Amino acid sequence: MDRDLRSPPRHQRSPSMATRTPSQPMMSREPVRARHASTAAAPSQYGGFVTPRGPRAMWGNDAEPVQTRGGMPRKASSVSSMQFDPSSQPYYGEQGRMPAPVAVRVPPPVMRAPPSPSQDEGMRVEDVLLDKRWTLHVVSHLYYFHRRDLSAYAQDLVTYLRDRSLTTYNQEYGYNVSIRYTRNLVTFQVSEARDLEAEALLEKLEQPVRPGHPQQPQPNVANDVEVKHRKGALILYFPEGKQDPPTDGSAYPVVQRSAMGPGREQHHALLVRGTEELMVSVCSWLQQKFQCLVDRHLVRMNSESLRRVTRAAIQELLEREGRAHQSWMEANAANPGAAGESPALSSRGPLRLAYSSVIPAELVRSFALTVPWMTVRRQGMARARPDEATDLVERLEQSYFANLAENLSTMELTGVELDEVHISTQGTLTFYKPSLVLFTLQSILDLMTTQQVRAPVRAATTF
Repeated sequence: MDRDLRSPPRHQRSPSMATRTPSQPMMSREPVRARHASTAAAPSQYGGFVTPRGPRAMWGNDAEPVQTRGGMPRKASSVSSMQFDPSSQPYYGEQGRMPAPVAVRVPPPVMRAPPSPSQDEGMRVEDVLLDKRWTLHVVSHLYYFHRRDLSAYAQDLVTYLRDRSLTTYNQEYGYNVSIRYTRNLVTFQVSEARDLEAEALLEKLEQPVRPGHPQQPQPNVANDVEVKHRKGALILYFPEGKQDPPTDGSAYPVVQRSAMGPGREQHHALLVRGTEELMVSVCSWLQQKFQCLVDRHLVRMNSESLRRVTRAAIQELLEREGRAHQSWMEANAANPGAAGESPALSSRGPLRLAYSSVIPAELVRSFALTVPWMTVRRQGMARARPDEATDLVERLEQSYFANLAENLSTMELTGVELDEVHISTQGTLTFYKPSLVLFTLQSILDLMTTQQVRAPVRAATTF
């Protein structure tokens, strides 16, 4: 579009309307920070922009720095200045000289993580679950929980965390919530970004230098702003067929819970890891959103309960090997040599059992027992003799303890490790493969139901 650049006659000009000569440099279009987009810039006759003056137009925490050039945004810089050469300007007297603008040092933009909740539909949860140490908790029945609303749950969690940080710390931090789910698992991955206070860094710089100590170089505050990230995650396990409770508005959930009686409330396993303070806030939101109660105590199993879970896991693995071997035999009979090697003969890692003494004064306080998987398979396939224990773990212990000189009667089982999972009596779980995740969690819930472990009866999220 052609613009009319003609100027009025010289006798009609004012001192402020000096005609720009070809040697006159234009004002530098460096970035200028604005508090609101409406006051960021106004078009000028030179095709650039004119910025309103004042501290509100230079810096604000409510908007990002804005710079326009012909209506298009440009990358912002940390320094805003206007170049001016008085020698190249026509002289109109003392009142006609334009004042030279001064370079202004603008604070750097606040480093915040944008509140971007996301829902990773259909993604696998192995990246969040495997090779991490989790603490096991119990949560009561979750009402009004549906997978179709996971995106809304992520947005609501971000809003809750921002309001909580504003109330607690008088600052609004950035949060990122990522949700992944399968048929029985729902994972919430939360990260928080906190800015290092500039005042704390300035106080460190203002400390006097001690005599005899070299003076440390003062870092640039604009370039030394650190961001502290706090992360955490929780995983909800829903048994088969109990993913989405009814939400028709009737009193059916309350009546159902009352009819079950004490000690038989519905339990859900909750795996938690990360920063304690952040996860307390997430569990508080979980209680308020779904009218549930999160137990603050870890699910600690005694030695006998750990034996039961271990025995069930070993039996499940042996049955899977038997089914795989049967399928291999059928495939090999139909097409000899095409099925390859039997999966039952594949190599597996050993079974590791950790023991600790209940008497601190004992000479041997702890030891670990490593049993090859071939021995476990042979003991599992063989029937127990009348003089042997019926428990598979006890038979393995008897075969090894009989050759030891120390008295191990005061030892109790404190940890079990397989290729798929590591279980401890301290209430921690570590999964290495996804094949035993659901089975392990369901075995623990069944054991709690058998022993009539009560669900939490009061809101307590201080882990």
